[in-house]
Amino acid sequence: MIQIEHTDEEKAYLKEYREDIYNDIYKKIAELGSELTLGKFKPLGELEEILEEERQDGKIVVVSSGAFLLPHYAHKLYLEKAKNLGNILVVSMNTDDSIRENDRCTKFVPLYGRIIEIASAQVVDYICMFNETTPITILDYLRPSIYTKGVDWEGKPLPEEEVIKKNKGKIVFIDTKEDFSSTTLAGNVKKHDKLKCSHTKSEGPIEIVSLD
Repeated sequence: MIQIEHTDEEKAYLKEYREDIYNDIYKKIAELGSELTLGKFKPLGELEEILEEERQDGKIVVVSSGAFLLPHYAHKLYLEKAKNLGNILVVSMNTDDSIRENDRCTKFVPLYGRIIEIASAQVVDYICMFNETTPITILDYLRPSIYTKGVDWEGKPLPEEEVIKKNKGKIVFIDTKEDFSSTTLAGNVKKHDKLKCSHTKSEGPIEIVSLD
């Protein structure tokens, strides 16, 4: 593994992510038994070194950032298009505290659940997280060749633009051709929250199988 030199301030930042946040989420995912997710979910310091090795092997690193509040099919379409832009796709995800600080909403899937869901997408190679309101700081460690945003961001000010350009990367706006979002999904659920599911007697009982 390549060793990257850091200042004391940078080392402290990486240590915080590993000890204060990453370990708790990793433990929760391990308790749930998602080996696939554990293989993709990396602490920032380790991921930085992995990506440096990939770059030295000529790989193009793509990073997509987002909250993925209620993961859905349009997210996976977006990520598939992002992966097609390069060789390695990294998803950086807002922590729960980051979402709350952004005042985006109070109802969302917790971080470990969002990570498990996004990790299930075959096109995703690695997942990391950021605890700030924007991913600017971690992008300075990840240094992607390509950084993606949804087409709805095109023409708008992007806080990440400066750090992407500083590291000689470019921003690509992706259009999934689907007008669907977490907000749409939440609205649909709210509309139908009084619906009740039932099965007829002829369908027989529902069998619950334990995977333990």
